[in-house]
Amino acid sequence: MANRQLQRALAQAAVETGESAVHAAVTISGRLPVLAAGLLMPTPAGYAAWNEAYVEKVEAAWLGAFAASAAWGATLAHAAFVPVTPMGFAHEAVRIAAIAVKPARRKVKANAARYGKAALKP
Repeated sequence: MANRQLQRALAQAAVETGESAVHAAVTISGRLPVLAAGLLMPTPAGYAAWNEAYVEKVEAAWLGAFAASAAWGATLAHAAFVPVTPMGFAHEAVRIAAIAVKPARRKVKANAARYGKAALKP
């Protein structure tokens, strides 16, 4: 039973990672011309694009770190009262990793949707 749950959690993490990779590729392909133009000939729009890209990455990293920290604390509190098995610990580690990357996945998905729609416009 626990083995199946861990396998499902790992499979789900792999699928979500693949989706995020595709979303990141769409975002990069949409942003690259703007960012490259900002390097060659700096403009206020170029600076704004660089700042937006930077700020959202830092924001997603901090949100993920805080969420993972809270989940880890809850796991430790639970482990203080219930013995932890190796399989249970592995499952919790995968769960906490998924919690940590959720803000970044949300950002990259929103960016891909925005840049994907822009790429489809004639």
